[in-house]
Amino acid sequence: MPPVFSVLTALLLAISAGPTAYAACPAEIPTHFVPDDTGLVHDTRTQLTWQRCSVGVTWSAEQGCAGGEPAMLNLDDAHAAAHEAGTGWRLPTLDELGSLVVPDCTPAALDDRIFPDVADLGDGIPYWSDTATPIAEPLKMHYYLDFSDGSVDIHTTGFPLAVRLVRDGVSP
Repeated sequence: MPPVFSVLTALLLAISAGPTAYAACPAEIPTHFVPDDTGLVHDTRTQLTWQRCSVGVTWSAEQGCAGGEPAMLNLDDAHAAAHEAGTGWRLPTLDELGSLVVPDCTPAALDDRIFPDVADLGDGIPYWSDTATPIAEPLKMHYYLDFSDGSVDIHTTGFPLAVRLVRDGVSP
């Protein structure tokens, strides 16, 4: 089974299990996340480095993700933002985004101690993945993950969604 379908299956099973009342994220931040003072976090489990703030939000060592708001970008603009961010930064695959889902966290399925700019963007917390759907042209559909509940859906590439950038390996 291709990896994207394993993430989809796991997320759909978690959602179909019904609502569960959680007070907040688990008390301990998972040890596989290693944040630094520059606004990056390395995941030792996946060997990926993530920007802690969404595209459009700036990092401050004193205040965290403090400046700006998450930019709502179509997929082409999201790719351009990754290019502008510098060497190695890119949009994550659906599986990579799925690795950030923490179903025990509320109100978002993302640990806001690691990614502090998590907020409802008006219609959930949807983030682009760079995983295309098998739907044929001309629709150009891509998967996105909604961190409000960890659900996965698809949208046309021209629709504006939030973006979190990732790169392979440990950042210098």
